[in-house]
Amino acid sequence: MIHKLIFTGIRTGIAAVISTGVMAAENLPVISIDAGKTLGPVNRLVFGHNIEAADGRGIFSEAPNASNFDKSGIKYGQGLWNPVTRKPYPETAAMVKSINPGMMRYPGGCLAHNYNWKKAVGPLTERGDWQFGVDEYIKLCRELNVEPLFTVTDYALPVEELPKHAAELVEYLNAPATPDHPWAMKRKEWGNPEPYNVKWFELGNESDHGNHKCIPGRKYTPAEYIKYANTAAAAMKAVDPEILVGVVTVPGSGADYGCPWNMEVYRGACPFADFVVVHFYGPGVDDLNPEACLSAAMAFGDQLEYRLKMYRELIKKGCGRDLPLAVTEFNISSQKNEPTYYRFSYIAGLQCADMTRLWLNPENRIATANYWHVLNGFWGTAASSDGKITARRATLPFFELWGKHFGTELVAAAITGAPGIEAAAANGLDRSAGSRIIPSRKIADMTMDAFNLSGFSRAGTTASLSANNELAVNLTGCGKPLYIEFSRIKRPDSGVIRAGESCRFRITFEAKFTPEPGSTGKPSVGLGMCDVRGWDKTQSAIAVTGAENARDWQPFEGNFMTKPDCPGATVLVRLENVNPPVSGRLEIRNLKLELFSTDTFPAYQGLTASSSLSQDGRTLYLMVFNKSIKTAIDADINVNAFEVKNAKAFELYQQDYGTCKYFTPEVTEPAVRNNSLRHTFPPHSMTAFEFYRQ
Repeated sequence: MIHKLIFTGIRTGIAAVISTGVMAAENLPVISIDAGKTLGPVNRLVFGHNIEAADGRGIFSEAPNASNFDKSGIKYGQGLWNPVTRKPYPETAAMVKSINPGMMRYPGGCLAHNYNWKKAVGPLTERGDWQFGVDEYIKLCRELNVEPLFTVTDYALPVEELPKHAAELVEYLNAPATPDHPWAMKRKEWGNPEPYNVKWFELGNESDHGNHKCIPGRKYTPAEYIKYANTAAAAMKAVDPEILVGVVTVPGSGADYGCPWNMEVYRGACPFADFVVVHFYGPGVDDLNPEACLSAAMAFGDQLEYRLKMYRELIKKGCGRDLPLAVTEFNISSQKNEPTYYRFSYIAGLQCADMTRLWLNPENRIATANYWHVLNGFWGTAASSDGKITARRATLPFFELWGKHFGTELVAAAITGAPGIEAAAANGLDRSAGSRIIPSRKIADMTMDAFNLSGFSRAGTTASLSANNELAVNLTGCGKPLYIEFSRIKRPDSGVIRAGESCRFRITFEAKFTPEPGSTGKPSVGLGMCDVRGWDKTQSAIAVTGAENARDWQPFEGNFMTKPDCPGATVLVRLENVNPPVSGRLEIRNLKLELFSTDTFPAYQGLTASSSLSQDGRTLYLMVFNKSIKTAIDADINVNAFEVKNAKAFELYQQDYGTCKYFTPEVTEPAVRNNSLRHTFPPHSMTAFEFYRQ
């Protein structure tokens, strides 16, 4: 693993390499705060979180009619709601208030696919387990003093019914209770006469990946999503023209900003949208040791900022408007529990806290940002039972620090002389190198192994191959998902791709699908690529689907970023959403694989900062991150246009950066002389300063 700390010597031109210890006192970095230069109000909506509170049956693994599904969301508001007292649990609500969130997204990401809001309103005696629904969510938001954000379902009903369904949700939430608004009249009848005036709505959640295991299985093409989004937005705004509506893009941490789905949505849906939804989970740190994980996490911020810029540029080019971004989900990318629960770790907390610094930067045009997610579930910053906190994770202190030690008005903060740090590549993260960003480029055409059709017969299907490698697959009453490998590709040698570096393969092909007469199935059909070691071992794969809608030849493409140690990849036919069974003929031609380089980036900045003023102007805040893994950094802090009387520092640092245990900041009172101080920032740390006016 590469890890170097390079003193850039901006003021002196001197360069030196330091790998351990404390940076020498000579030529220190300088953090300059200009309290007289305001950058605009602090956008509290970027301190947002998520709550999962819908019916999970059929989304992932449970059958749609299962009776033993997890009811914590629809009954207990994922641990925040007491269905007996009809109020938030005091202890869990207090925990959320401690991070001072600005927004709460509901009903959750993928659970929105199955979410029919009309099941979550009405008399409690008629709702069954739905004791936490729409009205309870609004009451919770008001108790927590947060802005609500609704994820409008993209798949819960037939597509032709969704615009009216979404418009009636807006009517229920925002319309006056008059006879011409029957759903608002129901709201009044059920005890809530006044409109809720909800402003923020996003149309679907990661809609490109379909509705998982819901029946019937469905998956939009970009054109179908655009039609859904535009008709739903028009119907919703006809009820309340003041609402803001966002359209969704493909989630990811790589170069997804320019993928085919996104490019079509930019052109077709963005002209009618108020914001664009993006999700960031990265980098992929499963299977890394803690030091490599920390290295990847600290390098992620600079590369993310570049990708935010690319999203904005392509959106403006595609739709002709500079729309803001709503990051309604973000976190480190980790779902394994070995070698540690990285999603609960100090590393994840530090990375997400530094990402929050990016969300606050006005140049990045971030409308909202919502951490995935606040309480319980697979990612929560804390866990609870019966309204009592049972565990706090190491991610939580970072959100508490932002929530308790930041003001209301952003002010200018600049850093000079900061060290640059290089880091090795990780999955979804590109290697730092050189002094400028070098975009991805094609390296070579790849040669696949000869097609092997034996897997099709083993799976109970038939396949044939023409002389020019046109593949035809015949499906007869297929009632179970199929993942049939038919070719492989080896990892390029080290002369092409360096050892320990991810490969970026682009797969392109043409496809068409002809259903048999009378076949009523609506499958998801296409090709995929997977790490040759298998999905169960690596969770590394992509799907390129949509061929089920191609009655004539249509082009398809996808990009597969491998894990750094991937020895090769398989190419396979994918068949999903096969209830009812499917019969038809899939044809593939002009299948090609190309190898692309990853983007390369310069060394990232070892110190980053953000500053703000309190509403009364009496307190100046500074948040500083030392993103070096092993090196403490001395720096001078100079304050301008604010006469400092005294100061406090609140420091988050754990030597064991892989820990998942909750901890509290160390509080000190640094000496300030002539509006300046010198401070030693521990490695991999976050420090909040409060400067108090004379």
